[in-house]
Amino acid sequence: MNRIARRRRNEGYANVWGPDELVPFRRRFSFGEILVTWIRPFRMFFTEPIVLVLSLLSGFSDALIFMFIQSFVLVYEQWDFGPVAVGLSFIAIGVGYLIAWIAFIPAIWRNTSERERKPDDERAQYESRLWFLLYTAPCLPIGLIGFAWTIQGPPLHWMGSMIFAAMVGAANYSIYMATIDYMICAYGPYSASATGGNGWARDFLAGVLTVPATPFFQNMAAERGKSLGYACTILFCISLALVTAVYVVYWKGPVLRKRSQFAQQIAAARGDDGGRRLSRISSNVGIGQQASESIGARYQTPRQRGFGETRVTPLGTPGGTPSVSRAASVAGNRGNFGQS
Repeated sequence: MNRIARRRRNEGYANVWGPDELVPFRRRFSFGEILVTWIRPFRMFFTEPIVLVLSLLSGFSDALIFMFIQSFVLVYEQWDFGPVAVGLSFIAIGVGYLIAWIAFIPAIWRNTSERERKPDDERAQYESRLWFLLYTAPCLPIGLIGFAWTIQGPPLHWMGSMIFAAMVGAANYSIYMATIDYMICAYGPYSASATGGNGWARDFLAGVLTVPATPFFQNMAAERGKSLGYACTILFCISLALVTAVYVVYWKGPVLRKRSQFAQQIAAARGDDGGRRLSRISSNVGIGQQASESIGARYQTPRQRGFGETRVTPLGTPGGTPSVSRAASVAGNRGNFGQS
């Protein structure tokens, strides 16, 4: 935007400035703003039920893919698969991703059409984004329990286990897409922090569960000779509990959002701004305060401005150099603030 502003000035528009040209570099950042921005994803992860539940589901689903990488060697060596054949067996997960990607296209069309037909329906604007997940999320526990009892080796055919592995891949892709889409819509300007909690859960669980994956698959009920089956059954039980949360969020989403301080602040700001989706909310409006107090306030100090949020040229900025414009604008705004 700064480059565009400079180009427009060269074309003769003397009073066009970029968002950062009127703010010195040393005033654009502060340690406090960076700290608040860094802490917010963790705060939302532990205090927002929607973020916590959907992030755990997404993280566990992602961790399963990494655990599968560790288990496939143990599984398919029962059918005498060599290194190349074991590597090719991961195609099943890729096929699941491809099927889910194709299936999402008509689901997106349906969701877009519903939002356009029902602009005032809260469920159509928010929870409808989880509609497709109601049908694809069960593929995760179904794929796990099916995989658990089709990996016992001959005389069972190895193709059966790959079908269920593809179901797990399809569920993983669907869970990621739907949960991210829902949190972006629900948390608006705070969506980066909400999805940051989701990303942290995925990376953390995947990293932690990959290390004990091989001993887990080897030693679970090893005395019975069915360690692989019992290990996957335990994963099935965990996934079943997490997938249940999808239906809770879908049906109770409006109630959960009403209890969310972040979501309610955004809803109030949207109402005051004509229902438009917001790209930022001023950080000088505390949680629980009326967001409308900040909608018309375009001039903000660096401490009032949230780190990474969109900056605007102050009202009343005259032509001339950035330093002259900034001084005149600040003086004018201070005068206006003193009158109010």
